[in-house]
Amino acid sequence: MAKTTNTTSIKDVIKEIKEYQAMQDELKKQINELKEEAIEWLDENELDEILTDEGKITYREVISKRFNSTAFKKDFADIYDEYTTKTSNMRFTCK
Repeated sequence: MAKTTNTTSIKDVIKEIKEYQAMQDELKKQINELKEEAIEWLDENELDEILTDEGKITYREVISKRFNSTAFKKDFADIYDEYTTKTSNMRFTCK
């Protein structure tokens, strides 16, 4: 797509972004519905994995540990500040 330089063009860009976002939301909804159907099938068949010619799906518990930085900051604010750094990035939104 060519660079936009006038208000009408940027309005068209925003409109197109919003249309694609709506399509993306609908696709995510459809994917989640299919995932739920696959999970239900696995549960009914008492499986946590299935391999077919079309691919493999798994549904199992994953246990992990996460660092609770909020609690650490509350209890050890001076150490937290000493070991944290500020970062910067650009964020794009279209609503």
